Amino acid sequence: MIAAAGFSVLPDVCSGGKGEEVSSYQTRLAPFSREEREIYGVKMRQPYVVDVRSIQESMRSLKYQTKSFFWSEALPVFDSEQIRNLSPLIQKRLSVADASQKAIFRILGASGQPAIQGDAFISRKGLNWRFNLLNGVKRKVGDFNIFGGGWKIAGAQNFKYKTRKFFFFFNKKITNWVVSRDIRPISRLAIKPVSPSETGTVKNLPSLSSEEIENRLQVLKELKDENLIDDKDYESKRREILQSF
Repeated sequence: MIAAAGFSVLPDVCSGGKGEEVSSYQTRLAPFSREEREIYGVKMRQPYVVDVRSIQESMRSLKYQTKSFFWSEALPVFDSEQIRNLSPLIQKRLSVADASQKAIFRILGASGQPAIQGDAFISRKGLNWRFNLLNGVKRKVGDFNIFGGGWKIAGAQNFKYKTRKFFFFFNKKITNWVVSRDIRPISRLAIKPVSPSETGTVKNLPSLSSEEIENRLQVLKELKDENLIDDKDYESKRREILQSF
């Protein structure tokens, strides 16, 4: 297996394929800087335990288009084998990521070179998918090139493009960054402690940082304001969160 510079090979790498057609799947957690979150207005909601089937459904819905003279028809970003192998690794990372981390993923092709690369994380708006490499063609994360930079994630009903203010009140779509509307962190799972049975490998979680405490208290308040929990549950969970500091 070949690992490119700056991307460590992890214990949870798995492989699939037939004969010599083997793809390797790599994931790791990496810092998501406060500066980057502020620039793009990202409010993280992690750790978050989401059903792996929901991640798989989101991956199946991801399409992309390439451009020569005109944009091509929309093609799947991931095939069924890639979805089956990569989805549990992403789920595992999201379940233990803190409020300043993203789950970076990479798929190596049969030649050992990266074929697909990006990251995923849970924000207040939903599950974010960002891509900087498809079919060996690179794009910068946050690139809102009007021509798409050779490829773009195709628009879909259950996804929304991330936008950034370009000039005064004018927002530009970032066409390699989409947010899934189907996975929204508005349930009690957003403040539920992760147990070893849910991840299969996590033994003990560290105490929460002040930022994580703030994020979870904000989620809890949103649940109460939306009448999804009553006053008794609110106070009970509030004490539980504060005790983890």
